[in-house]
Amino acid sequence: MNFTMHKGDINLHPIAQKLIDRKIDKLQSLLVHYSEDMLDLKLNLEMIEPKNIYISNLVLSVPNQTFKIEKNSKDLTDAVGQTFDALIREVKKFKEKLRKTHTYKEYTKK
Repeated sequence: MNFTMHKGDINLHPIAQKLIDRKIDKLQSLLVHYSEDMLDLKLNLEMIEPKNIYISNLVLSVPNQTFKIEKNSKDLTDAVGQTFDALIREVKKFKEKLRKTHTYKEYTKK
């Protein structure tokens, strides 16, 4: 997976870096069927100074699909964690759609 991070002048705490590494590993485990060269993940971290709010923006490009997630929080690790969690949920939904298991769930609810 090609990973690019743009953090501007934000200093990442080692805990935040470990969180990012863990979440990237989780994403890679979900996308093992794709070639490493076909996956592109971009993380953009920003801070709004007057409000002390961190904005985390993720863009994941897989063949025929692009996922864009943006979350914000007053804590950097919380913003990054929420963004990666939302992206992981979207990837799981995408995989279910490809397998067509989502239609099976719909039929069993009726």
